[in-house]
Amino acid sequence: MHATESRHIDFPAPSDARRIARVIRARDGHALRVEAGGAEWPVVAHLDSVSPLACGDRVLVESVPEGVVILGRLRGADEPPALPVRQDAEGRLLIDHAQGVILRARGNAIELRADGAVLVNGNTIQTAARGLHRLQGATIELN
Repeated sequence: MHATESRHIDFPAPSDARRIARVIRARDGHALRVEAGGAEWPVVAHLDSVSPLACGDRVLVESVPEGVVILGRLRGADEPPALPVRQDAEGRLLIDHAQGVILRARGNAIELRADGAVLVNGNTIQTAARGLHRLQGATIELN
């Protein structure tokens, strides 16, 4: 190719199958109808990773012959990113955060700190084992 020649690349035309829409009808966290560009479509499915939806939410949808499939919810400019919660390879819920994690119900909590400390705070703390019940640490203090 010479310096004066230009190469033309034909990219495929953008598909109108995907678009941003607004939820206009929802029930129990599921969108039932969406609107975009003045047209309305029925929602036929949601990807399993889509968080609960409400009227007014902006969503990414893909058109299918029966209506649209919701691919995801778009967060607002003032919303923080979704929490880092996922499933591990064995199907367990995994919450991973560099600063630590707190599970709280009323005044009770389990806290995992970034420095390695684990704090359990509750009115009553009960542990049970069908087999060996081991307490292990450099020092164990009872009462």
